[in-house]
Amino acid sequence: MKTDFFTDFENKIKRFNSAENKQIVREKNESQLLQEKINSHQKAFEDEVVKKFNFYKNPVSKEIEEDEISIVKAYKLFISLKELNTKCGDEKNFISFDGFTSPLLTREIYINGDNFIYLKLWFIYVNGAKDFVPVLEKADDKAKIKFVPFERYEFNFDEKEVLSVIQKYKLI
Repeated sequence: MKTDFFTDFENKIKRFNSAENKQIVREKNESQLLQEKINSHQKAFEDEVVKKFNFYKNPVSKEIEEDEISIVKAYKLFISLKELNTKCGDEKNFISFDGFTSPLLTREIYINGDNFIYLKLWFIYVNGAKDFVPVLEKADDKAKIKFVPFERYEFNFDEKEVLSVIQKYKLI
C-alpha cells in the first residue's frame, strides 16, 4: 500500500523526467546572495568607470575638451620652466614654482569630485605624457596643479581601482 507521500514523490519524479528543461531549483544561501550583491555592485562600479573614462578618451562635451587643453597647457608651462631653469639657472639662481592655476580648477567635478582621476589617467595614458603626473593640491580653499615625476608618484587606492578597471576593459 502506497502512502500519499510516496505517491506525491512518484508523481514529481514522473513530471521531472517528462519535462524538457530539467533543472533542480535550489534556494540560495546567505553567502550566495551576498556574493551576488557584491558582484552587482562591482559591475555597476566598472560600468561607471568605463563611462566616465570614455568621456575623456572621446570627449563628448566642450568642457572636457577645454579641461584636457588646460592640463596640457599647464604641463607645457611646467616643462618650459624646467628647461629655463636648466638653461639659465644654477644651484643658487633658479625659478621656484609652487603649482599652476587653471580654469579647470574652478569646476566642482575636480575640486570636490573624483573626475580629476579620469583627467589624470587620460593625461598619462591617452595623451602620452609619462614623465610627470599632474597632482591636484587643495589648501586654504585654493587649488593648484603640480607635476610629480612619474617614477616617484604612487597612485592612491581610488586611482588604482579606476586604473585596474580601465586596463581590464582595455581602454588604454
